[in-house]
Amino acid sequence: SIQVSYSTSAVSGMITAAGTNTCGTGTVSSSFPVTVNVLPGAAGIITGPAMVQQGQSGVAYSIAAVLNATGYTWTLPVGATIVSGTNTNSIIVNFAANAQSGNITVTGTNGCGNGSVSTLAISVGFNINGTYTYNNTANTPLDYVKVVLMLNGNSIDSTTTNLSGQYHFAGKQPAIYTISASTSKPWSGVNGTDAIKIQRHFAGLEI
Repeated sequence: SIQVSYSTSAVSGMITAAGTNTCGTGTVSSSFPVTVNVLPGAAGIITGPAMVQQGQSGVAYSIAAVLNATGYTWTLPVGATIVSGTNTNSIIVNFAANAQSGNITVTGTNGCGNGSVSTLAISVGFNINGTYTYNNTANTPLDYVKVVLMLNGNSIDSTTTNLSGQYHFAGKQPAIYTISASTSKPWSGVNGTDAIKIQRHFAGLEI
């Protein structure tokens, strides 16, 4: 009676047995065929964007077909969801508004187990949004304001507020940012109190 362990490189073949003693070896038994089912091969390089934005949808990732694989297991960063292609070598992913950076992994699978894993690091950028309004009772939107996003004292992006006074910076990485704003709009339609408040706001003296 024997117990056999099979390595990941084992192949099909025959098992035979023969009795032995001090005089020698007896007659070899009939061959017993053993079929070794093969594990899936190693997963290849994952293709697809390594940098995405929170809220981005319909992002495609794939690998080449894995040898001997009958299915595929994918893992995704927090806030990412497979919307099509589950258990295949090609998936479509949606990233939620609160999605986080992390790894996408995939491995080929079959009835014997899993193959080697492939990994792609994903960097999820977040959005910076805000609104500028006049400091009046109606909170009138302040449009056409130039808004500058700064990191370590350097300007890295800029935009202009829309008709609703809103600005938007997309796909930014975690950091401590500062924002500055300026406008050349005339004071028409704004009373003296509003004008002073707005001037103090842009001077950083009042929110």
